Amino acid sequence: MIRGEIGSKVTLEISRSGVTTSKVLERRKVSAPNISLESLDSQTLLVKIRMFSLDFPIEELKKSLQVSIKEGKTRLVFDLR
Repeated sequence: MIRGEIGSKVTLEISRSGVTTSKVLERRKVSAPNISLESLDSQTLLVKIRMFSLDFPIEELKKSLQVSIKEGKTRLVFDLR
């Protein structure tokens, strides 16, 4: 992780096989979804929950589960790591 003010620029030097290249990047906020869904087979849905917080998208999870049940999913696997 390269920390700094959002919008500021940072120059990275990347060395690979003895060759060094420079890349200028602009810092910005990166967000990742708290929930991801993956169909393991025709009956099983994998629900990965990355982080619980006050703004956890519970309604999004409910809607996704309802759609999955309508699609015939009868088994759920929750990954809470």
